Amino acid sequence: ITGSPITSLEAGDSSDAITGTYTITQDDMDAGGVTNSALATAKGPEGNDITDTSGTTNENDTPTVTTFTQTPTVALIKSAVVSGTGTLGDEITYTFTVENTGNTTLTNVVVTDPMVGLTITGSPITSLEAGDSSDAITGTYTITQDDMDAGGVTNSALATAKGPEGNDITDTSGTTNENDTPTVTTLDQNPGIALVKSAVVSGTGTLGDVITYIFTIENTGDTTLNNVIITDQMVGLMFRGSPITSLAPDATTLTMATYTITQDDIDAGGVTNSALATAQDPEGNDITDTSGTTNENDTPTVIVASVQPDFTPTIDIDDLIFLSAGDTKDFVVHISEIKSAPSVGQVVLTITKGKAFLITYGAATSTSSGVSVNNSDWIITENSFSITMTLKPGVIINANTFSSIGFTIKRESDIPTQTTQPITVTIENGSGLDSENSNNTYNTVVKAQ
Repeated sequence: ITGSPITSLEAGDSSDAITGTYTITQDDMDAGGVTNSALATAKGPEGNDITDTSGTTNENDTPTVTTFTQTPTVALIKSAVVSGTGTLGDEITYTFTVENTGNTTLTNVVVTDPMVGLTITGSPITSLEAGDSSDAITGTYTITQDDMDAGGVTNSALATAKGPEGNDITDTSGTTNENDTPTVTTLDQNPGIALVKSAVVSGTGTLGDVITYIFTIENTGDTTLNNVIITDQMVGLMFRGSPITSLAPDATTLTMATYTITQDDIDAGGVTNSALATAQDPEGNDITDTSGTTNENDTPTVIVASVQPDFTPTIDIDDLIFLSAGDTKDFVVHISEIKSAPSVGQVVLTITKGKAFLITYGAATSTSSGVSVNNSDWIITENSFSITMTLKPGVIINANTFSSIGFTIKRESDIPTQTTQPITVTIENGSGLDSENSNNTYNTVVKAQ
């Protein structure tokens, strides 16, 4: 206040010599204005105090009210940083920068985001004064296969705050304060496919024999492939199992075709051929590969002469003698391919049951050779007379290798000594394209002693 006191003021006179200045505060803006009264005090002729509280006219004491226009606003920017190379399983860190772009204090500033899998921390912000900003709220998100297939992650968040009157103030995130453009994180797509074409010949590879081609298709890229089709210009080739609707990254699938050897093939000394795998990436672009002998080459598949596989069983058991009732032993059945050709289709074998010794299908491991079993590769069915094992579709016993199945055998109670029981394993003739029947049975005998 300046100009106070006024020394003397005659009757009927007035003076505006006294003035005051005041700087508006944030509290005033939040309140929407300034309300105030002043007090005038003077001395009368007798020295007594004469007072009046200020008003809007001489006749009232109404406080002086100065009203301000409140413009509460908020702006949200959502930015992203990708860890690693921006592929499946990598993490995106989002920073939510919230700015109070209005002239009032905002409270309970909350960021919400509909993105499934996003974890937000730092929300809410208790209070944010006019002109201030904060990046205390962040979010983390792990890239999914759907994101890779889409080629990126596009998303918006929402900032919600309370104005001084308790009303909601909102803004959809943008790339700057001035827009609501969604935040786009672009991911590099590298679609790829590889085709390996292998073959197995029935018989000796002469006129009329059948070649079974196995097409192994692998998704070698980082995006899902759709409508995978194998085409082959070989006249007379009969396909099974194509097209393939969808193939995920790193996934492998098989399809087969058969071809009957002609006189022209005999005259040419064999059959040489390539196939083509075609698939569509998420953008609808064709992704192709010419077949090879491995994923890394496009070498044509050459058939000169080959044979069908030959499977023979053996039984691996540490001891055939059971000394006491209830004794149990593990044993392993090995199904060996001995003719340098992989299985085609499902190999089927049976093992006989008996009354004196109980045979059960289990996860046994041979203690004499330490060979791990492959029980998960086989489908088990049984009745009161035998157990049947069928190689699962898509599983192959490769050339010159074997698959092992673990069993447990138990001597039943009340079995007289010297009781014997055969364990007989038989491979079903022709299963898996087995070409030799004479070695399809193996037999051993256990004894109670």
